[in-house]
Amino acid sequence: MFCNQCGGKIPDNVKFCPNCGALVGNIPEEPVAPTAQEPENGFAFTPQPDFDGQPENKKPKMGKGKIALLAVLGVVVVAAIVALLNMNAIRAFFVRNSSPASFMQTVEGDAMGSMVDSLSNTYGRLLESAGKPGGFTGSVEIELSDSTMTMLNAMLAQQGAGLDLSWLNNIVFNTQTQWDGNRSLVNVGVGLGDVEIAAFQIITDMEQMKMWLAIPELNQQYLVMDLSKVYSMSMQVGDTSAVMQEAQAMLRSLLERMPQEEVVNSLLKKYIGIVLGCLNDVEKQETTLQLNGLEQTCTQLKTTITPENLLDIGKTLLSEVKSDTQIKDIILGMGEFAAENGAVEDGQQLYDQFVAQIDSLLEQLESQKDSLVAQAGDGVLVVYHYVDSQNRIIGRGVEMTNSDSSSAGSFYYYTVTQGDKFAFEANLGTLVITGDGTISGNLLSGAYVLASEGMEMLKVDVTDWDQARWEEGTPSGTIGLSFGADVLGQVPVAEEMVPMLSQMQLTFAFDVKEDQADVKVSILSSGMEIVSLHVSGSATEGGEISVPAEGVDVEDQQALSQWLMALDFNKLFENLANAGVPQEYLLELQQVLFGGMGY
Repeated sequence: MFCNQCGGKIPDNVKFCPNCGALVGNIPEEPVAPTAQEPENGFAFTPQPDFDGQPENKKPKMGKGKIALLAVLGVVVVAAIVALLNMNAIRAFFVRNSSPASFMQTVEGDAMGSMVDSLSNTYGRLLESAGKPGGFTGSVEIELSDSTMTMLNAMLAQQGAGLDLSWLNNIVFNTQTQWDGNRSLVNVGVGLGDVEIAAFQIITDMEQMKMWLAIPELNQQYLVMDLSKVYSMSMQVGDTSAVMQEAQAMLRSLLERMPQEEVVNSLLKKYIGIVLGCLNDVEKQETTLQLNGLEQTCTQLKTTITPENLLDIGKTLLSEVKSDTQIKDIILGMGEFAAENGAVEDGQQLYDQFVAQIDSLLEQLESQKDSLVAQAGDGVLVVYHYVDSQNRIIGRGVEMTNSDSSSAGSFYYYTVTQGDKFAFEANLGTLVITGDGTISGNLLSGAYVLASEGMEMLKVDVTDWDQARWEEGTPSGTIGLSFGADVLGQVPVAEEMVPMLSQMQLTFAFDVKEDQADVKVSILSSGMEIVSLHVSGSATEGGEISVPAEGVDVEDQQALSQWLMALDFNKLFENLANAGVPQEYLLELQQVLFGGMGY
């Protein structure tokens, strides 16, 4: 039969519908088809079929139990989505409301973990590139400003020199380095402005123990040098070729056994966690930092470290190192390398020696524990952490006391942020650094002062310093250094030089990325650039390096003399003229080189 509430089919002789829970009562076995009705006026009404001629299929109503279940499932799904989207906020909440020790261990572990990630990433890239073909291109540019050249020419004119050095305002050195197994290639070009004046090329083959040198603008022939003889004289060894090949083989063997990036990363984080896990004497309180008119509410964590704590940390670390299988694998690998070079019998012997040293240290810590603690007396180390509302460390401090509870020194630093403004202070004993500025996104701009015993020694201006890239080890932004208000009085310079020096600034502009770097160093006076040094470079893929088929042996005096006689300076002088060097200077250079001979 069928339920009169939801229309679902139900078994006979039940009192309640299993689908919706409604009372069944007296229900006909089958639905009764409608019949024609004959009203009093004599007309009859007959139900009409659907337009498609199919009988109407009535959908059964969903039971209240199913609706409730779906509602609960919907709430769970929504909650899960919200939780995933706010995982960091949820984690921060639980961390902040954990015990003081757990709070400290988590925030410091996060901070140290970010540093470890950056260091291990750099290590991994160096390990990957070591011993493999690669290359590097770079340039060094020295540029004098127009105002500097004008001043320089005026000074020369006053001295009666009558020289015009305007053409010397831009000197460029371009370099290209490439290495492939036993061979390396170095190209260096020297230019004035956009004109390359001269270049030289050096090719080295450590397998043949030979080096080739060419200066294409002067002579197309290569000079060739036998490195084995040079190394034999300086190193006093026999077969230098065999020595170099053996050294390269040792390097390859060592690199193969170096731990991988992920192993180094996990080990560093593991032992940082072990140290932090031993620090449980932590107090937590809310505080407000105030500096330069700004204030910020934060959490202060005070961790007290006693001599007993330090001994326990040492014992815990040594015990864990002794049982660490990853460290064991690393030492066994290094032992195999040492065995190849006759230092030990095999890797196991080196590992056994390592374990024996650990056992000896553990025994000493245990046997001398009481005396060490007695010597330390009441001396303790107190570490402060200042943590903002997002669980980021914004300051640290350390206080040390001697065995008689007297102060053994302290230092601290912290940053107060309010809106887009910040203030900074670091007290390192005799040195104090203060500063303030603004933060926009990841970019920090501000002015700092370094003082020593109350005297202003150095001023530091920072512009658009990218904090995120700095944490990744790829600095970006500009740093300017200038004399402090009190330092010039301590430097032995002429009194008339003080005003000029007080207006000078040395700036460093960084734009460093994973495989390329760009650094510009400039000297400014009253904000105007005087001279700059621009260094840039980028990593390139390695390629095959071919060595010259022939060359002039530098030990063959006759052949070397012929090479020197064949030097052609026409191209060199042509390049100098194209770079704007005045004709009179070219004539003087010609006189020096050739004694008046034409070129």
